[in-house]
Amino acid sequence: YVADDDVSEQANDPFSGLMEAYSSLRTSVDFAIAGTHRIIQVTSSQPSEGKSLSSSVLARKYAQLGRKTLLIDADLRKPTIANLFGAKRSSTGFAEVLLGDVPLADALLKNTPENLDVLPIGSIPSNPVELLSSQLLVDFLAKHREDYAVIVIDSSPVMGLADAPLISRHVDGVVFIVEANRSQFGQTKSALRRL
Repeated sequence: YVADDDVSEQANDPFSGLMEAYSSLRTSVDFAIAGTHRIIQVTSSQPSEGKSLSSSVLARKYAQLGRKTLLIDADLRKPTIANLFGAKRSSTGFAEVLLGDVPLADALLKNTPENLDVLPIGSIPSNPVELLSSQLLVDFLAKHREDYAVIVIDSSPVMGLADAPLISRHVDGVVFIVEANRSQFGQTKSALRRL
């Protein structure tokens, strides 16, 4: 357990307990999801459980190993990935790339760590469920899977929304974040069942 006010301090220290835990998580994901060119979704049962921070740190850990990594902010309800990289939200991003309005290279954040490409959300579409359930997502992942050793998708929480279950149909594995001392067992169990 890490207190909220200690998270940013521990996230900046590569030898902190939090960063060691994320290194263990990355290793566990490698064992659980074998192969190359993997697509990993990160979600939680409810908002504010740390899924976006976990997505960004997991993607950084893969990039630090020299694996070309793409981090996608696919939380079409409450995007935060751009903020975690010190960037303002752009008008172009994931939705515009899916729709074919913008090439992937033009929508990526600038000045990200080596081996890490970050695709922020851009504009929030009025029809998130329709966008994520369309062939556009399937085609996008098929097109870019071979370009990256790992694609990490930060999706919205599971409960109350269809987004995360829709995305989970197209990934190799899901990392499910549960916040210590806050999550309710019944809600967590229901969220896992939905996935």
